Amino acid sequence: MKYYLLTELERVKTPDIQNYNQVIHYRAFEEDKAYEMNKRTVCVVNNDADFGDILFRPFPLFSERAKEALDLFLWDSTYREIDFLTHDRSASFHYYLPFFWRTPGTCSINEASRGIKTAEVILSHAIPEDIPAIYLNTGTTLLMIARLDLMESLLRKGVCSVQMYPVSLRLRGGFHE
Repeated sequence: MKYYLLTELERVKTPDIQNYNQVIHYRAFEEDKAYEMNKRTVCVVNNDADFGDILFRPFPLFSERAKEALDLFLWDSTYREIDFLTHDRSASFHYYLPFFWRTPGTCSINEASRGIKTAEVILSHAIPEDIPAIYLNTGTTLLMIARLDLMESLLRKGVCSVQMYPVSLRLRGGFHE
């Protein structure tokens, strides 16, 4: 199965959340404890942020359109809802925070021939076949990796606000693909 590393596009203005430490319970997300997070969180944004279909900060968030694609593959997933309000409260943006399967590992992005970048990922555990997306915990960052069929579904929905790198997966001590 083919996988892709999803990353934020360059020069994307991420939301600057008012009272970030009081509103965002990042530790609960980091520790995969959805039950410690509110079902819905409302954040006021101080800046003129870019609200694409997938946000990567403060954590991976999916718009309604992107969640529709996820729901085709994840029928038993936990989500938390995050609403962003502009500073003057004139606009709002609704997102979903999915709790994907997690595994520790490493990732390096390499420049292949003709300037095409690829990602080499070394996993501690094999990805179960029925899981279309995972969070890769590198120790310093949490990366998102998605299976090809999920990526195709997201693209068919019109999601275009992400950078995708083809992934070469290996298990510590062996090959995954």
